[in-house]
Amino acid sequence: MDVYLFDVDAVLLHPGGYRAALHATLRHFAQQLGLSTPLLTAGEVEVFEAHSIISEWDISAICMAAVVLEGLLAAPALAVPATLAAALAALRSHGALQPTINHALLARRTAAALRPGEYAAQAAARILAGDLRVAADARSAALCALLDHILLHTRDPQQSLTFRIFQNYTLGSSAYSACYGLPAAFTAPGTLAVEDRPALDAKWADEILAAVQTEALHAVIYTARPSLPPSATAA
Repeated sequence: MDVYLFDVDAVLLHPGGYRAALHATLRHFAQQLGLSTPLLTAGEVEVFEAHSIISEWDISAICMAAVVLEGLLAAPALAVPATLAAALAALRSHGALQPTINHALLARRTAAALRPGEYAAQAAARILAGDLRVAADARSAALCALLDHILLHTRDPQQSLTFRIFQNYTLGSSAYSACYGLPAAFTAPGTLAVEDRPALDAKWADEILAAVQTEALHAVIYTARPSLPPSATAA
């Protein structure tokens, strides 16, 4: 029996949706902070990827944790909020936030600290909490708790704001609500549907589909892309 394995990215399609959703997510948070400049440039995203930090769920959370930490360290009179949403609101009200984060250094240190079986964001939580300025801050415990809140649950739709916003952009508002049973934060068409482009020639695609339908061959799509949430796939 012949079995054909087709990878999704770069084989069945030219991927663009995830990258577009990442930049849209970071623009969303920049706007909440009252900033017009990007929190992470395309080149800085590539730096993370060069250090094998390739999950947009991790990259978005790491970026936001670093931005929020930088803002709170620069405002010692502010109480440290318990959530990312509250921290964004507090920093916007405080004003004058101008993040100057060395993302290349953060990516390199995070990659070096990564432990087997660990997500990059979990390693970043230790790196950011280990900043000497955090240890010297009277709010150190609260700062570390906020970092954990942002970085330790990057794949949990109930706990991670960065995950929810990214998935809202990636899937589109309708599919997001159907998938997670949560209200969409905004209306969006879904970057996977808009930005991803077929890579397989239409002639080959038609021939493969016809062969599969007649059981002349069996085809499997192999991908690391998630589909339904864990609670749905476990059933």
